Amino acid sequence: HRAIILLTGVNLYNVMVVCDLLQGYLPAGWWTEEMEKWLVTLPCQVGGVLFVVAGYMYWISTHCSLSVFLWKPNNLEYWISLSNLVGSLGFCFGGICVYPINVREPLSSIFVGNAPELFIGFFLGSIVFAIQ
Repeated sequence: HRAIILLTGVNLYNVMVVCDLLQGYLPAGWWTEEMEKWLVTLPCQVGGVLFVVAGYMYWISTHCSLSVFLWKPNNLEYWISLSNLVGSLGFCFGGICVYPINVREPLSSIFVGNAPELFIGFFLGSIVFAIQ
């Protein structure tokens, strides 16, 4: 079940990335706020939550415990599952911080508002995943 949940989250992120890229190539006025909400914002947020669910399921299967308050510093499986969970939480945080853009605003005003949160969530989450 964990693989299905993780795959669904990954596919939702793929939908978000492709639609976000396509939006820049579409004629002016064609991309609507409703499309932004359903094709970019919502897949990003749901995908982030699914990453956390899959990461927690991996934690449970690795440690046979529901508690995340374990300390096994000499155990490689501990560090792998912990970095997986932390990276998933980063992506969930980044997904929550993505909000529907106002398609009538200039791009410069969009990026300033939530850039630090997106950096913390997606970039640092990616670094933790890469370490894993």
